[in-house]
Amino acid sequence: MPHRPLAKFRVNLKEIPTDGRAYLFDRASAELDLILADLIDDRPYRVDLVIKPLGNAYEVAGKVETATPQVCSRCGVDIDVPLVREVRDFLIEDEDEFRNAQSVHGNGAVDFLNDEAAAATYQGGVFDLGEYVHETIALAEPFYPACPSGTCPNIEAIERKRFELEQSFQQADDGVGHPGFATLKNLKV
Repeated sequence: MPHRPLAKFRVNLKEIPTDGRAYLFDRASAELDLILADLIDDRPYRVDLVIKPLGNAYEVAGKVETATPQVCSRCGVDIDVPLVREVRDFLIEDEDEFRNAQSVHGNGAVDFLNDEAAAATYQGGVFDLGEYVHETIALAEPFYPACPSGTCPNIEAIERKRFELEQSFQQADDGVGHPGFATLKNLKV
């Protein structure tokens, strides 16, 4: 797998106003094209996020929409898997940084236990939003992608080929398919 370019899209969290700041990325804006290239190639994407300060942390919420190129786990055909992911995560300062810093937005605490939100870290008041979006897409990719609507267009041809291969392996195991296997089978060690 080729290495991802070292492109970054960093956000200075100290510049976020108290009511938050919205970020919208797509192919037209192109800010995340290099960052997402290894996951989505040239497919369209739309990232609509808002970062808002919450006391001594931040909240990032919104939606990520795109499609990822995959191979169907049942029939082996190249497919595009649509991906729509709602996100709501908390940004907390890296533990080493957090111990030595004070929040510029007051001393309010964030209740992380109310929702099923996750936490991401930032350092020095800077959050890599590009890496966050990249990881959001990577974690949302399916383990076993499948053709849309659950029916593979080539499944019958694949099943026939699988049956033929099973038969040829069985014949080889029986010594019928290849004369060398029969010789090996009769050897006594």
